[in-house]
Amino acid sequence: MWKTFKKASAALGPGLITAALVLGPGSVTVVSKAGASLGYKLIWVVLFAGILMAAFTTMSARIGALADRSLLRVVESLYGRWLAILMGISAFVVCSCFQAGDNLGVSVSLQAIFQDCWPGVAPSFMIKAWSALFTGISILIILSASQLYKVIERVITALIILMMVSFFANLIPARPSLGGIAAGLLPRATVADLGLIVPIVATTFSIIAALYQSYMVQNKGWTLADYKKGTSIRWSGLRC
Repeated sequence: MWKTFKKASAALGPGLITAALVLGPGSVTVVSKAGASLGYKLIWVVLFAGILMAAFTTMSARIGALADRSLLRVVESLYGRWLAILMGISAFVVCSCFQAGDNLGVSVSLQAIFQDCWPGVAPSFMIKAWSALFTGISILIILSASQLYKVIERVITALIILMMVSFFANLIPARPSLGGIAAGLLPRATVADLGLIVPIVATTFSIIAALYQSYMVQNKGWTLADYKKGTSIRWSGLRC
């Protein structure tokens, strides 16, 4: 069983990293809020955004596997340097904002867990301290890891497993309705629901994360054969 999992995780490595990038505090918070207020009504939005994300991620992975240059270099050669620079600056701004949100989410969570340990310290200060510590650890890993991709893939794989176990564990007390889930797959919404639909799509369908897949594929050294294995895993070829 463990050998099967190792083969599957090796084939899904870049995809797992992208999944972890997208499934951040924003996604969990918005989807949880939608479920708490509207039940299963907007499940179709999550499914639709997920299909879009899968399509763009697959295309990006193919570019990474086939091209001998980075994605922005390919854009530069085909459409001009101005577009590559514009895409690079846009990606930097989006990723900076995204990372700031993740830092804040992690910091608030840690503050809630450890707030009783330092009752005399202002919560705002502790949130900033946790954020600085989290950022410092990330920078240290980036600068010190000799094989950065492998380190990131292993850490992300462990975190994804932990997240999946937590989600499935919550299904037991939640007791979801299969009929309600099926009904939620039928597109229906009101104008008032746009306040949740837009952030669900924005946090689930991240074009920057999808484009980043090409870099992950190249860092892993994938070829076209590896790409095909990763996008359509041949479970029949896996052996325990």
